[in-house]
Amino acid sequence: MKRLGEQKWMLIVYAVLLITIGLLELILSIVKLSAAVQVMSYSLAVGLFIVGLMHIIVSLVADTKAFFRAALILGCIAIAIGVILCIHPYILEGLVVLFVAILAIALGAVLIAKAIIAIVYKYKGIWIFLYFLFATLCITFGVLILVFNSKDVIAAQIIFASTGAFIMAVGIFLLIAGIKAVNQKNQSVQQ
Repeated sequence: MKRLGEQKWMLIVYAVLLITIGLLELILSIVKLSAAVQVMSYSLAVGLFIVGLMHIIVSLVADTKAFFRAALILGCIAIAIGVILCIHPYILEGLVVLFVAILAIALGAVLIAKAIIAIVYKYKGIWIFLYFLFATLCITFGVLILVFNSKDVIAAQIIFASTGAFIMAVGIFLLIAGIKAVNQKNQSVQQ
C-alpha cells in the first residue's frame, strides 16, 4: 500500500515536470524558435535516458531464464535515440511537424467516426455538431501543417506552441488525477 502512495506522488511530480516543459516550450516557441526545438530535444532525450535505464535495470534484475530480453533491447534503443537527440537536437524539428500533422488528422478522423456512431445510435444533442466542428478544425490544422511545413517560421512557431500547450494539458490532467488519487487515499485512511 505504501508503494501505491509513492506512485501517486510520482505521478504528481511527473505532471509538474510536464507542465514546466510545456510552459517552456510554449514561451520559447514564441520568443525564440531554435531554443524551443532544443528544449524539446533535450527534455525528450532526458526522458529517453530515464526510460532506457529503467528498462535495462528491469531486464537485468528480473528473474527470467529467457535468452531474449525485449526490455534490454528497448532500453538500449531508447538510450541510443537520446544520445542522437543530444548530439543533433535540430533533427527533431521536422519529425515534430510530421507527428503533429498526422496526430491532428488522425484525431479529426476519430472525431468524425464518433459523430457518425452518435448519429447511427440516434443520440441527440450538440455533441454531434461539436464533434464534426472539432474534427474539421483538426483535419484542417493537420493539412495546413503539412502544406506549410516548418519552412515557414510562423507555422513552425504555431506548431511548437501548440505542442507545448498539449504537453501542458497532459501535465494538468495528470496533476488533477494525482491529486484526486492522493485525496482519495487520505479520505480512506481517515475513515
